[in-house]
Amino acid sequence: MVRKNLVNFFKKYGYYVVGGLLLIAIGVTLMSVVNTNPQNGVIDVSSEPLSFRLPMNEVTVLKEYSDTELLWNQTLKQYEAHKAYTITSENLKVFAAARGTVSEVGNTFELGNYVVITHEDGLKSMYASLSEDVLVSVNATVEKGQMIGSAGTTSRHQSEDGNHLYFELYKDNVKINPSTYLNFDIK
Repeated sequence: MVRKNLVNFFKKYGYYVVGGLLLIAIGVTLMSVVNTNPQNGVIDVSSEPLSFRLPMNEVTVLKEYSDTELLWNQTLKQYEAHKAYTITSENLKVFAAARGTVSEVGNTFELGNYVVITHEDGLKSMYASLSEDVLVSVNATVEKGQMIGSAGTTSRHQSEDGNHLYFELYKDNVKINPSTYLNFDIK
């Protein structure tokens, strides 16, 4: 009688029992993977993590990033927020700070000649006041350290600074302090 009831039970509910056991087995397997991973189950699948380099060699910082303290602009003869780094070097070559895709190349009165590179993780870098020799075009893929142009004086907003690079960094289209990713104290 017990055997007959057991057979009837499995005929009626067998699929549910097997499905439930499979779900338990999958759950136990996933839990063991998560618990043995030192990053709590987060697995880095990228072959090369995003890293940055300074956009110029042997950098001299002319103006640091500031979103609270107003800095003096020699060209405009006024104080202003400076949400970028203005840098220069004896060697005026400008390099891509990280691997990415060129999303903009242009010229404005304020920025002069500029290049915007889109990187992974919602990051974008912008290089402004470049001389006329911009070496990249829109949709080009650039590698970290690839030369994209030279620092110049094309930015009318900061022309009194001499040959310089105006460097901005964005995270999810919001300006951020570039020193979050780059160490401007390292030459």
